[in-house]
Amino acid sequence: MVEPDILEKARIEGRILLTMDLGFGSLLAASSQLPSVVIFRLDVETPARVNAHLASVLAGYQGQLETGALPSVREKVVRIRVLPMNPD
Repeated sequence: MVEPDILEKARIEGRILLTMDLGFGSLLAASSQLPSVVIFRLDVETPARVNAHLASVLAGYQGQLETGALPSVREKVVRIRVLPMNPD
């Protein structure tokens, strides 16, 4: 499945896409539609580290994720952009 197909499937099924691929963020920014996409940019990307950060993001940003957001998750900070994104 290519990236636009995965994004569309997540949108149809009402899912949040989790990725380490910046390409999904670009696609989402271009479409300005759900689903939310969580991008992990961690120094150590083991399942345990990703899950710990994911739990924090889900707890802290549930409302934004439900309405459409693009969080970028780093070791010590989460940058979240709410959809639709305005061009910079």
